[in-house]
Amino acid sequence: TPDGYTLGYAPIGALAISPNMFRKAPYNVLKDFQPVAQVQTNQMLLAASPKHPFQTIRQVIDFAKQNPGKLLNASSASGSPGHVGFELFKLMAGVQIVHVPYKGGPAAILDLISGQIHLMMESLNSITPHAKAGRVRGLGVTGPIRSPAVPDIPTIAEAGVPGYEATTWGGIVAPAGLPKTILATLNREINKTLASPSLE
Repeated sequence: TPDGYTLGYAPIGALAISPNMFRKAPYNVLKDFQPVAQVQTNQMLLAASPKHPFQTIRQVIDFAKQNPGKLLNASSASGSPGHVGFELFKLMAGVQIVHVPYKGGPAAILDLISGQIHLMMESLNSITPHAKAGRVRGLGVTGPIRSPAVPDIPTIAEAGVPGYEATTWGGIVAPAGLPKTILATLNREINKTLASPSLE
């Protein structure tokens, strides 16, 4: 019942990617949900295995252009933000790199660390601890500005792919048909909470 008491969290994958990748999603984004408030945005990190020599995005691009199809990039799943973000990177950089989908990020990251995979684009939350520990090499973040979490790592746009940007986001949704007065109240209170110093 669209009464404001049943809410859900919807990430970019569920609302924007999956409905465009799979013919029969179990829901219709435009008909089944009412967006209430966006609650987060995030960046991803393009990382290289330390078992391979890549130190910069430019080196990756140059090698890939000279050796099309020789590099492997992992993702946590087909249709994940990291998969889609890396496809955009390949398109904009004009390179051929082979996508290897995994069933979850941890297994993909382990293969990146061990050198079985050359590259991976993954959420900062998941891969930054490995980059800081030196288990993977961070080459570029996917947002329009550098991330405070890894301020020494350039954006991919800075590092060799001008105009590149692939951020992720998520928000609160309600069942379709939520009355406008309830929607306005929920939106106002969620945004007030997000602005609270306790959440910084």
